[in-house]
Amino acid sequence: NEMQTYLYLQTIDKRWKDTHSVRFGGTWNAVEDTFSLSLGGFWESAAVPLNYTNIDFMSFQRFGLGGGFHYTFAGIDLNVAYMYVAQEDREVDEKKGKVFQMRPLFPCPDNCSGLSGVPANAGKLTSEYHQLNVSMGFHFDQWF
Repeated sequence: NEMQTYLYLQTIDKRWKDTHSVRFGGTWNAVEDTFSLSLGGFWESAAVPLNYTNIDFMSFQRFGLGGGFHYTFAGIDLNVAYMYVAQEDREVDEKKGKVFQMRPLFPCPDNCSGLSGVPANAGKLTSEYHQLNVSMGFHFDQWF
């Protein structure tokens, strides 16, 4: 038997679009140069059209709220922040799915127009996430 080697390039159509967002927030300096509180939020439109929804880039319509504080003491800055982001739930019908199964080793049979014919993004997707950030900064010039 003679082994043959093939090179196939896979193209995944995304159809991403520009997003629009509204952002708001502010910081209150409760104790000058020592303690401050921040609060903010945002809304953002989706970059991914419904029928191209996939788990690799879940940029759906979303909103987020966050807050945090900054505290300075003895030449040390302590920052703590939290953010919650919720995205819309998405449901893609198998008849309307536009992300198709990739078949790099066994390409699509003849007459299928470059697609395998099997949508791989059907189903319901839900997502949200929580983010907690903690950082410390050291002012060595104040210590020495």
